[in-house]
Amino acid sequence: MNFPVFRKLRKGSGNFFIFCDHASNFIPSEFGNLGLPEAVLETHIAWDPGALTLATELARLLEADLTQCTFSRLLIDPNRAPDQVGLIPEVSDDIVIPGNQNLSEGAIKRRNSMYGSYHTAQNVALNEVVEQGHSPFILSVHSFTARMKGAHEDRPWQLGVLWNHDEKTGRKAVQLLSDATGYAVGDNEPYDGHYYNHALDRHAAPRSLPHMTLEVRQDLISTVAEAHNMARLLAPVFQKLADTTAGISS
Repeated sequence: MNFPVFRKLRKGSGNFFIFCDHASNFIPSEFGNLGLPEAVLETHIAWDPGALTLATELARLLEADLTQCTFSRLLIDPNRAPDQVGLIPEVSDDIVIPGNQNLSEGAIKRRNSMYGSYHTAQNVALNEVVEQGHSPFILSVHSFTARMKGAHEDRPWQLGVLWNHDEKTGRKAVQLLSDATGYAVGDNEPYDGHYYNHALDRHAAPRSLPHMTLEVRQDLISTVAEAHNMARLLAPVFQKLADTTAGISS
């Protein structure tokens, strides 16, 4: 591997651990931008705009450990299961990805190596915290576009909570976020956490750690100031959630 696929950005107190799987739109030069113009790589198909800025400020406020994936999900999506459709997307939001068409076995192996290296490093980082005696609340931070191509109207949610194994935390989060923010909060919306929650299913659920995925609509965190304001609004909610939620309830 000739570039780092994983980065631990912050060492926290052990009470919170934040993942940012779609933090970057970086594509190494060897991949030739996958045949896409730079402008397309700035859009939501290549990463989650605003997510890393939000995650970084949440980590500061919550004294959390913070890790990020350093490559674009267009290469291979670290938040999808290895056998899941779209792991290496050929089309995303109606945009064809030229560099992902008809990949050779060697090219697929290269992408799988990046994917495996990321999750191995994530596992090591989380083990370090757990082995110190901590049981952190794990928060995966993502952002979503207000409207997908072909849709006739914007999605109705400002925030979303995705959950799979930890239903107790997920449903409590929906309630607390709705009460504290006044936003429309999606319960397994805009994506179904039973299907789009692989990083937490892989790393948090087997350890019986409380966890959830946060989705924030991108137009609410499109600037650094907006992302920081959102973090200040949400941090007390997650602190309360961590204080009142005990483990996994399936």
